[in-house]
Amino acid sequence: MKTKTISTRIIISSFLMFYVINISAQDDKSSKSVFVRVYELNGKKTEKGHISFINDTLLVLNKKNKVAKLSVSKIGKIKTKRSTGHNVLVGSAIGGTTLAAVGALTANEETKTKTIDGGWLFGQYQYEVTTGHSSGEGAIYGGLA
Repeated sequence: MKTKTISTRIIISSFLMFYVINISAQDDKSSKSVFVRVYELNGKKTEKGHISFINDTLLVLNKKNKVAKLSVSKIGKIKTKRSTGHNVLVGSAIGGTTLAAVGALTANEETKTKTIDGGWLFGQYQYEVTTGHSSGEGAIYGGLA
């Protein structure tokens, strides 16, 4: 009985593994056009858009129904990705938001009322003691972290 369950698990996991491989093999990544920024030889940005055609002597870009034909001999640099500053900003925004939510959710503020006997001179009086952090403080601390 034990070998039957083990062999069934092997068959099911093999089937799932091959099924997932077939699903990921169906993605057609060549249909997506690549967004580029084209710079001249002196470093000035001339055009930007999606690549529609590349040849030995010509680069054709599309940008909102506008076609730009660029000679390859005048191109100094082509950038396909965003700058490092953009990646840092997006990563810190996502991390800060996540940690702020965690800080707000895990904060626990407790308020206790204490009574103190001040003797015959002051009598009895009460005051409130707050311990822990509020959810707003937790959000600030988490966002800063």
